Amino acid sequence: MTTTHPEDINKHVRKYILVFVALAALTVVTVAVSSLQLSVAAAVALALFIATVKGSLVASYFMHLISEKRLVVLVLLLTVIFFAALMYLPTADVIGNRSMHMSLKSFHIFFITVAMMLAFGFGVWGFRQFGEHGEGLYLLLGILSGVMGVGLIVYGVQFLKKLKGMEEE
Repeated sequence: MTTTHPEDINKHVRKYILVFVALAALTVVTVAVSSLQLSVAAAVALALFIATVKGSLVASYFMHLISEKRLVVLVLLLTVIFFAALMYLPTADVIGNRSMHMSLKSFHIFFITVAMMLAFGFGVWGFRQFGEHGEGLYLLLGILSGVMGVGLIVYGVQFLKKLKGMEEE
């Protein structure tokens, strides 16, 4: 059992109060920015940046992710990257009138591939955790993730065959 000293508690309370003040200040900044005469794209970009900073503060301090293991941080980073891809890829042809339009077929194939890689990656992680800790739940997660990865391969092959059949008609 750990004992908590009053100075440790005060240190944590001060940290939470500072984060609260930062969140309140960023809320005021968000309201102030909304009154500026910015283009829609600039206003949205600025609002998303401020929201990202605020979300990072909440996740880091109130959800205690700042002291989490490296794997959790990597998974969160990967989630942010895929979220950004989800938001960017369908609208790539709209931003700046570029000719980077990704077809729905390509988009679907891309995410089948990504999901397959994530399933196999999670399966490898489950097997490694089982090797380290010997808990059956990790073995089950590894097996189920591997099955999901194989299922995604089968689905991807069927999807490609269906597309090929549609193109020949």
